[in-house]
Amino acid sequence: GFVLKPFIPQEFIECAEDVIKKSRIMKENVLLKAFVPLFEVNKRLLSELNIGWLLEVIVNETSKYTGADRVSLMLMEGDGCLNMKASQGIEIKEPVRIKPGIGLAGWVAENMEPLLLDGKTEAPSVLKDAMKDSDIMSALCVPIISKGNLIGVINLAKMTDVKPFTLSDKEMVSVLCGQAAIAIENARLYQKVEDSYIGIIAALASTIEARDSYTAGHVIRMAEYSCLIAEELGLPEDEIESVKRAALLHDIGKIGIPDHILLKSGALSENESQIMKTHPEIGSRIMNNMVDMDGISMVIKHHHEHFDGNGYPSGLKGEEIPKGARILAVADTF
Repeated sequence: GFVLKPFIPQEFIECAEDVIKKSRIMKENVLLKAFVPLFEVNKRLLSELNIGWLLEVIVNETSKYTGADRVSLMLMEGDGCLNMKASQGIEIKEPVRIKPGIGLAGWVAENMEPLLLDGKTEAPSVLKDAMKDSDIMSALCVPIISKGNLIGVINLAKMTDVKPFTLSDKEMVSVLCGQAAIAIENARLYQKVEDSYIGIIAALASTIEARDSYTAGHVIRMAEYSCLIAEELGLPEDEIESVKRAALLHDIGKIGIPDHILLKSGALSENESQIMKTHPEIGSRIMNNMVDMDGISMVIKHHHEHFDGNGYPSGLKGEEIPKGARILAVADTF
């Protein structure tokens, strides 16, 4: 801004205030531009429910936006120690466990506040010594906190002093850690629900076997063989998990088959055979009453279809048969 002579004090004050206002707006715009990518990161984090993949995403995104040479993410475990769960730029040969209060990450865990260190930063000598011992020129450690509780620490390091971490980096990583905390808690909650679901499925599978001792251990073997086939075919992990569940429950419909048919020791009559052949559809209807079981329901319904179209209940042939059902048919026959 400019002040033209002659001027009165009020003109000078107004000009100075205007300059300060413009400067503040420019700084806010720069800050907003820096934080825009975090909204995209947030969407990616909250959409990932597999805890292992989620931690990798957090590490990768943090490295991407800070230019860190090394990144590690540690979670607080039941033993009260930080355990490294994901990393980038670090060669891990054995499990890494750190007690609160030990080293940079331990200090952050104990104090539950971010730590920014470089050659100019004021910090306890023990922390600076820890950084020097590792040849790190600039370090940034930020706690991951959820509902006032520490759930982990993310550690970043630069091995040169060309472009050390700044306060802006600390702010950005702190925001990212807030998002990460929500995502981690969501993933953990989802895992608990998944585990409960698996428990229900296992209980149902046991119910089937309890009715028919002839098939004892059959569903467990089915799940094992089906998963091996699915893995060999290169199916994604979520599809392999669906195949496993379908294998465990493929004969759930036999609950609706009368004992005098299900447990008959001799050959079935034509009428009895037709009743027995209804068990895939019965199982499919049972699964339709459970949340997120649509895919599994279809696999169960068609696991007795044959590739030549001579199977049941729908007489599907070839690739009309769902891939999961084809896998189960092979495993079941074997």
